[in-house]
Amino acid sequence: MTTPYYRDDRLHHLLDRARRGALLPAEADQLVSLITTLEQQVAELEAAAPTRAALRARYAAAIVAAYPDLRYVADDLADHLTRTHDEQPTT
Repeated sequence: MTTPYYRDDRLHHLLDRARRGALLPAEADQLVSLITTLEQQVAELEAAAPTRAALRARYAAAIVAAYPDLRYVADDLADHLTRTHDEQPTT
């Protein structure tokens, strides 16, 4: 399994070679594979967007319900909690 950083570097390298017209056949196959992976990731993120928005709204509503004085910063706190939720590993 490759790390995201290596994969990103490899993608940029292959795109650069493709722009220059110097892409080898094996590299073209790698590029197609990397782009297919990116397409899948984008589709997953787009599918999760409504869920993320609902989660963020629930966080904001819970913050305001529990701490009415925080209603002015509830959106910012909900954004932070949603990002923290996204960063947690899934098991």
